[in-house]
Amino acid sequence: MEQKKRYGLLAVILVVVLLLAGVGYRVLSERYTAEVRPEAAAQSAQEQEQTEAEPMYAPDFTVLDSEGKELRFSDLAGKPAILNFWATWCPYCKTELPAFDQASQTYGEDIHFMMIDLCDSRRDTPESAAAFLEKEGYSFPAYYDTTGSAVSAYQIFSIPLTVGINREGEIVALYNSPVSEEQLEQMISYLLS
Repeated sequence: MEQKKRYGLLAVILVVVLLLAGVGYRVLSERYTAEVRPEAAAQSAQEQEQTEAEPMYAPDFTVLDSEGKELRFSDLAGKPAILNFWATWCPYCKTELPAFDQASQTYGEDIHFMMIDLCDSRRDTPESAAAFLEKEGYSFPAYYDTTGSAVSAYQIFSIPLTVGINREGEIVALYNSPVSEEQLEQMISYLLS
């Protein structure tokens, strides 16, 4: 009997709390209704986002080149860049490497291609990644993130990750999944326009 009274009291309290929440919501929403300007209403949400968004600039990081020399991303300023973060143990990464290799051969004079292997010293080392690239016949510029500098700069939690950066250093494209040949071509066209 005592337990029934307790449940009844809890049910009454719950109903009162829900009623108060509903009344509070109505009062506050009436008081703080956003003012809508006619010219703002005419813009699409995407247009508003584009006009209000601050450009996001590519963070700097340091990696090793194929000769083991340190290279800072900022040393490559002046032309667009495409960064691709990958690893030999990532099957999705391997599927997009041929398209990047071809694009690098075609557009390498106009765009910096940085194929950055995430070397964790356990599954990938610069030596094992270089051996993989040689075996597969890839000729794109390979870089090795042995210290986690690039991983930290881009807060990478999954790969493949591809980033398109314009001449001004702004990030203009970001793919956190495998990039198709068409997507890569679109990114290149946009970067070169």
